[in-house]
Amino acid sequence: MIAISRFLTPDELTLDEQRILIRDTLPKGSILPKHIGINQKQIDSLSIKPNLDLPDKEFLATLVIDNKTGNFVEAVVEDPAIAPAQRNKYQQLANSIFRGEKFQPARYPNGTPVPELVNCFVRIKIQRG
Repeated sequence: MIAISRFLTPDELTLDEQRILIRDTLPKGSILPKHIGINQKQIDSLSIKPNLDLPDKEFLATLVIDNKTGNFVEAVVEDPAIAPAQRNKYQQLANSIFRGEKFQPARYPNGTPVPELVNCFVRIKIQRG
C-alpha cells in the first residue's frame, strides 16, 4: 500500500470541513507546523492491522503535533465523506503512516508563545501497490 500525503492550510479546506475540523486554530499569518520528510510512503501491510481492508481512497485527517518537540502525537479522522463507522480504520492507518514523524514547530510571526499542541491538516491518498 502506498500513502501519499498533501498538507493543507486552513484556507484550503471547504467551509464544511472548516466547521468540523477547526477548533483551536492559529491566527492568520502564523507559520504552521512543517512536516520533515517525504510525502509518499510505502506502508508495509504487516505494520497495520490485517482487518483494515481499506479501498483506494483519499481522506482528510487532522494531525496533532507536539509543538515543543516537533513529534507527531495522533491523527484524528473526521472526514465527512467517510462513514462514522469506518473512521476508526482510517484513523488507525493515518496513525501508522505518521508514527515517528517529525515536524518543524509552528510559530507566530511576532514571537508570542504557541500552544503546546497544534493541529495540522492533511489529505491522505491510499493506493494498493
